[in-house]
Amino acid sequence: MPTRSNRIGGPYTEQEMDLHRELFITGGKKKLVSTHTHTETGDVTVFHHDPKGNVIARDHFRIEHFQLKKQQITRLLGAP
Repeated sequence: MPTRSNRIGGPYTEQEMDLHRELFITGGKKKLVSTHTHTETGDVTVFHHDPKGNVIARDHFRIEHFQLKKQQITRLLGAP
């Protein structure tokens, strides 16, 4: 359950609090995260560096209703 907060974006979510906990546990050391989206299929792969600096695929998922969302974004940005 989110905690009370007067933050402009509203209360912190559980996911945000988990991220802050992870940063605290790692001593504040940030990890490079790279997200790659296939622009035709909506397949997304998330990569990160392990402690040795190796690039590892951390997550893979497909954006639901990707073609519809892509059309909406294209229309909103005024792209041809």
